[in-house]
Amino acid sequence: MSDLGFNVWGSITGVIGLVTGLPALACWLYSQMPTYNMRILDQLLAETEVVFDSAIKGGLLHGGNGLHRFNLKIWEFAWTISEEKYTPFVPGGRNYAI
Repeated sequence: MSDLGFNVWGSITGVIGLVTGLPALACWLYSQMPTYNMRILDQLLAETEVVFDSAIKGGLLHGGNGLHRFNLKIWEFAWTISEEKYTPFVPGGRNYAI
């Protein structure tokens, strides 16, 4: 008997695996890119600022010193994020600012 049927089946499943595997690998690699992660971090920071401002305007948060320190912490995070955007990554070495 010939094993041609098994060879054809192996070729078909190999092509299907390749066609489905490469886009999945590309999506995973894209999700690990620093630009993608920084975009998500920017969105989360903007959402945090909106929720914080709406809570203050709605009267849910009151009490000056704690809110002032929290607002300063948000701005500190924003400053750190803006600095990190322009810092190149050197694997196994030191990061040098541009």
